[in-house]
Amino acid sequence: MASGIYKILCLSDGKSYIGSAKNLSKRWWTHRRALNRKQHGNIHLQHAWDKYGASNFEFSVVEQVEDLNYLVITEQHWLDATDNLFNICPIAGSSLGRVASTETRQKMSFARQGKIHDEETCKKIGEANRRRLITDETKRKQAEAKLGNTYCQGRVLSESTKAKIRASKQGKKLGPRREAI
Repeated sequence: MASGIYKILCLSDGKSYIGSAKNLSKRWWTHRRALNRKQHGNIHLQHAWDKYGASNFEFSVVEQVEDLNYLVITEQHWLDATDNLFNICPIAGSSLGRVASTETRQKMSFARQGKIHDEETCKKIGEANRRRLITDETKRKQAEAKLGNTYCQGRVLSESTKAKIRASKQGKKLGPRREAI
């Protein structure tokens, strides 16, 4: 699980992609997976991968970085020092924790409106979830996370509250396992 700066070099045209990762081998795997599925976020790298093929690309570790606090700084150094890049963004950094603007969120919401999964997709999702194995370790962690959570625990709803909930659910399609209150 070495961390550091990596380079994906296209042997055919000499262009490269510079990046940083906490886990270099995992990062290379995710790049290859996305490129092979034609789903990579960097359209320039994807086009080159499609044009020249996987055998014309070489992954190499440029510099190992032990202190993760210096990972982005070191990546920026290599971006500045390297020409002929596939990288779209010239500034190193992570989009993790990035908050979309209100306008962007509205656009994303509008794009999803009216879209529902068809029956076949719902079945596939259900089958995938049923096949998912939950380890004893995961169960233990989930139980520990719930300790101390007393929200609504042992709470009895009044008849008027039940009636309000029932009225709010009328006309809504409930899932296969759910029942109206």
